[in-house]
Amino acid sequence: MAAWLAAGGSLALAMTATSTMAGLQSLQTQERLAKAIEDAGLGLEAAQLMPWLRVGLYVVGVVAAVGFVSAIFAARRDRLSRVLVTVCAVVVFITGIFLDPLLAAMVGVAATLLWSKPANEWFAGVASTPSPSPARAQVAATGTPSAYSPSRPQTGPNTQARPAVVTLGAMVAVVMSSVMFVRLATAGVDTARDADGVLRAKFDADPRLAAVSFEVIQGMLVAMVIVLALWALAAVILGALSLRGIAWARLALVISASIAGPLSLIATFASSGYLVVAIACMLTIWSLSSAPARQWYAAGKPAPQPLVGTDRQP
Repeated sequence: MAAWLAAGGSLALAMTATSTMAGLQSLQTQERLAKAIEDAGLGLEAAQLMPWLRVGLYVVGVVAAVGFVSAIFAARRDRLSRVLVTVCAVVVFITGIFLDPLLAAMVGVAATLLWSKPANEWFAGVASTPSPSPARAQVAATGTPSAYSPSRPQTGPNTQARPAVVTLGAMVAVVMSSVMFVRLATAGVDTARDADGVLRAKFDADPRLAAVSFEVIQGMLVAMVIVLALWALAAVILGALSLRGIAWARLALVISASIAGPLSLIATFASSGYLVVAIACMLTIWSLSSAPARQWYAAGKPAPQPLVGTDRQP
């Protein structure tokens, strides 16, 4: 319950940070910020604090997104995810308390509950279990399964120890994709609103676009940003599934990074910051394609066991 509470609070904070960042350039936000600075007697201008506010909102959005994914895995009794949720909760509480105190406090309380005594017992696997059925009691007493209770094939994800390169590659994909999702979501909202009129001014100043209406160009840009944001969100999900040992998710994530890497290198001509995205894509491809990663994913699901007491194979 605490893990799902942390997941809900983190998701709400990430969405709040995205919507707030989209409205930073609006006149209403600037007037509100100027009034807050004046009331606090800081002697600064709103334009001086705007870059720091944007960085802070990025931090809240990205960390909250990582905390959301980690909380989902913590709900599945993943101990490393519980630690990640706690670290993210601390950062979110410090930076998000000024954004939404209620949500930040909810995430902090949920992370604290994850370290309570019942939670520790649950993560350690020592919680009380129901009494075994007669068939399981026979197996425990004699070591031989009953002929009327055939052993079921194991169909869960890979339970072997996860190699460090898999954790590295998948987490790099999750974090970087979360950053890109927040950036793209913010850019989509900014493009759709065009509150400061910058996009309209660029359109009017370009004579090559005289034959096209501004609404068409604006709609095309918003659609493109939405597609890229959904791509980034899909990469976050694929990274999370790759951590669980899902082989097809690992393959899909490698293909996604193989496409995003070259595109990011091309985008560096417009902004050098995309070089970081390209490096993250190459690191993800190398990590998830390494020999330890391939062997771990190849282990996959254990082979089905034969039906005890019969000559048939499943």
